[in-house]
Amino acid sequence: MDFPNLSFHRPRVDTCRTCNRLQCEIAGNSNTAKTQLELHHRKVEYSSLSMKNDFLSSPLPNSSVCCLSMDLQQVMFVPSLTHSNMFYLRQLSCYKFNVHLGDTNRSFMCMWNEGIGGRGASEMASCLLRVLNNNVTNKKHLIIWSDNCVGQNKNKIILFVLIFFVIHGIFETVEHKFLISGHSFMASDRDFALIEKRKRLMKAFVPKDLHEDVTSARYNPPFEVINMEIHGFWDIKSLAEEFLNTTKVNITKSVCIRIEKECPFKTKMKQTYSDVENWQIYNVLKKGKTLNDLKKAELLKLAPENKINDVKKKIIVVYDTVSEG
Repeated sequence: MDFPNLSFHRPRVDTCRTCNRLQCEIAGNSNTAKTQLELHHRKVEYSSLSMKNDFLSSPLPNSSVCCLSMDLQQVMFVPSLTHSNMFYLRQLSCYKFNVHLGDTNRSFMCMWNEGIGGRGASEMASCLLRVLNNNVTNKKHLIIWSDNCVGQNKNKIILFVLIFFVIHGIFETVEHKFLISGHSFMASDRDFALIEKRKRLMKAFVPKDLHEDVTSARYNPPFEVINMEIHGFWDIKSLAEEFLNTTKVNITKSVCIRIEKECPFKTKMKQTYSDVENWQIYNVLKKGKTLNDLKKAELLKLAPENKINDVKKKIIVVYDTVSEG
């Protein structure tokens, strides 16, 4: 059956750096590159299958595991105007961090702008803590899937939050698994696609308009927006620096990190997705620090005043430049 009046948009493709490099080498008749590319694709398939199985088993009635994906969407700008002067003007950057629960299909959108916070690991950890500390699940085992971004997801600041969940009894075990770079399509990306589709139909002039766009982007169930207001972030980086020593731990090369209730400061790590590989165990607690000290550690607010001043300075400079022109 023909549909002459229908057309399909060619999807934008986020290619993998490793795939591109090896394909270039294969074009130069490199047999080694062919083997490496095949091995790389097998790792991709195994990681994707592992994530799929985790998300399929999580909603089952007898499951004791809560599986989620987390990701930061690309920056959105306000106001959304189309006149030519907007090309020269600086817009306000707005950020959106998603936590998608696989067992209930609930999706949380933590939203803030650059005057409140940045896009560092402390902000990501604060969002995750804000969502999971609100009794969103009664399950005691957690699996987190995320991409391989070191600055946001794969560092000792996020590791500190995972330990925090366990020592405070929120979860008994926490596993953080990472997808292969360039092949990290998750449930969060489907949520972001719905928001982008909605965004094309609406014009946002202030951050509050973006909140309304996000809420209305999905109907059943709707996205749950969490407004990360001023003083809504915690300075988790300072606590991680104070309590954790990860100099001997190669976090960037790990594909899975596991924290257990029995010994939360002894971090288990794997560098492959194989079930056969033994866990590598590292004591990440600094000398002189105890588990009791860690339990008593107080989360301090991340001060946003400098962020606000930086934004004001940039806006004034750009505005004066355009006005004089």
